[in-house]
Amino acid sequence: MRVTRVDTRHVQIKPVKFVGKAGSGICQGAATSPAVIVGVSANVRVHGFIHSRVVSTRVHGGALALEARRKFGWASRVPRAVFEDAVLPYANVNEARSDWRQLLWNTLSAQEWVGALPNASTLEAVALAVNKHVWTALGKLSGKAQIVFKGEQTPLIYDPLSTILFGYASCTGVSITYVDALRTLGVPARVVGTPAWHGKQSDGNHNWVEVYLGEESGWRFIEAAPAGPGETFSNPCDKWFCNKAHFGGSGTKVFAAVYRRSGAGGGVASGAASGAVAANTQWYPMAWDLANHGVAGVERSAYYDATCSAC
Repeated sequence: MRVTRVDTRHVQIKPVKFVGKAGSGICQGAATSPAVIVGVSANVRVHGFIHSRVVSTRVHGGALALEARRKFGWASRVPRAVFEDAVLPYANVNEARSDWRQLLWNTLSAQEWVGALPNASTLEAVALAVNKHVWTALGKLSGKAQIVFKGEQTPLIYDPLSTILFGYASCTGVSITYVDALRTLGVPARVVGTPAWHGKQSDGNHNWVEVYLGEESGWRFIEAAPAGPGETFSNPCDKWFCNKAHFGGSGTKVFAAVYRRSGAGGGVASGAASGAVAANTQWYPMAWDLANHGVAGVERSAYYDATCSAC
């Protein structure tokens, strides 16, 4: 496929071609709103390839994100900066790029449990409903009873379509699928995790999900149900890893993957609901690809140290 090198400091609001690391495909096209186009184009990552046929799926994906914002009351109340960083993006980390939003929109918007959610529902209520029902709904697409957890699958299986096709994934795969399902319905979400427990790769790694629950609550965390059934947003201590053994001076560092790299971002990177965001030079360290610094991130270690040390 033909690719052309682009300096992203001068990205135009039109389809562009990028060159980067083989095997980490990337693509992004224009959404239907000029404001959204600017927000996406200014933060395009540069660690992959783009194919002209796939550009159209990014355009449609942006349109579907805006449709969710128009259709669902909970989505319409999400601050614009949070929406642009945690609902609109086409990917989380360096997973394979695909038109997942169209598939998830067709599947989830037709679900009775989605239709039964009042427009006045809180983001927390919607996120919990998705985590309860989505694994069965998506499992049926490939003839499975539901999507289940299966350890040590990344980087073989972790993009949402592979997770749906195989019917399983490890923590990274089910986290990405949960984030994408939430984004499809207009709920801001992002992947978060540690590349090394206690700062030691030999102790393993883990990924989970942060969901924006509103200006007062900010970002709260939970695991995708296949990895952590029965968890809530209200009790951080109901996660197996949220304890003194993993945090509170143990050396564990936690990072959330973000899309926005700089500019006025409504405090998206830090977790606040409002305020300016300085240039972001932090990357999201991927345990399966530690040399890749192409995914923007924000460190969340202080939050987890404070929260989980009390468990």
